[in-house]
Amino acid sequence: MTKRQPEPMESNAFTAVDRATSARVSVESAEAQERRSHARYPFSAAAEVIELQTEARILGRTSDLGVGGCYVDTINPLPVGTAVKLLLTHGNTRFESQAAVIYAHVGMGMGLAFTEVLPEGLEVLRGWLAELTSGSAGLPSAPAQPVVAQASQPNERRVLKELIGLLVAKKLLTENEGATLLRVLFR
Repeated sequence: MTKRQPEPMESNAFTAVDRATSARVSVESAEAQERRSHARYPFSAAAEVIELQTEARILGRTSDLGVGGCYVDTINPLPVGTAVKLLLTHGNTRFESQAAVIYAHVGMGMGLAFTEVLPEGLEVLRGWLAELTSGSAGLPSAPAQPVVAQASQPNERRVLKELIGLLVAKKLLTENEGATLLRVLFR
C-alpha cells in the first residue's frame, strides 16, 4: 500500500483555503480577527497539537473551526510561527493536518492555520463544516489525483515559518510583526 502525500494547501486547487488562511493570520486586535474572508463556527473537538521540531504535545479543545483553521483552547500556547501537526477528534471522526500557529494568547489558546491536509482530512473537514452550516462547507471538491506543488515551495515556507517563530521567541520581532510576515507568507 502506498502512502498518500499531503496536499499543499497553497496549490491552485485550494485557493479558497488560501484566502481563509490569509484571513486567519491577524494582529491581536478583535477588529482584525473579525475581518476573515470565511466564517468560523463554534465547534468543540479534542485537540492534540504536536510541535514538529521537538514533538512536544499539547492537549486542548477547539472552540471554533473554519475552512482555513481553528482555535485551540490551551493554557500554554506555542509561539507564533510554530509548525505543528494537529489531530482533532470529534465523536468517532478524526482529522489530521499540518498547521502553523498564527496567533497566541497566553493562558487562553492559539489560532492555527491549516497548511497541509491529506484528502481524507479534507473530507472530514467538509463533513464537519457541512453539519455546522447545514449544507455546503464551501470547500473545493477533492481532486482525483493529488495536487503536487513545486518541491521547494512547501519546504521554503516551512523554513520561513520556523524562522519567523524563532525571531518572535527571541524578541527580535513583536508578535504583531511576526503575524504580519506570516500573513504575507500565506498569500
